[in-house]
Amino acid sequence: MEQRILPSPARILGRALLFEALVSVFLLLAASAVFTLAGPGFSAIPVVARAIWFLASLTGGFLAARAAGSRRLLWGLAAGLGCLLVLLLLSLIFSMGSAHASAWFWCPLLCLVGGGIGGGLS
Repeated sequence: MEQRILPSPARILGRALLFEALVSVFLLLAASAVFTLAGPGFSAIPVVARAIWFLASLTGGFLAARAAGSRRLLWGLAAGLGCLLVLLLLSLIFSMGSAHASAWFWCPLLCLVGGGIGGGLS
């Protein structure tokens, strides 16, 4: 019987974070084009940002769980946690600690839920 060799956890999460970043960049470019051309207003920007957080962590959770093969929900949550840590680090660097208070509530919730759902769907 052939035994499958699984990639290392660092490789799995690294690949998931890479795809999360690619999805985020693609969706941010698409959203900026829509905001430039259609101009829906500034009130829609936080909603779109939260949707991008969710979709990026969903994609990363799905890919990490698919690569791991077992314990898919935990791998999805780990990918969501990785996305969360990157977003919080970037937020602290670029906003100099003055991030909006609602971001500290929504970001962890959406990243972990998105990663968990992605892991469960894989």
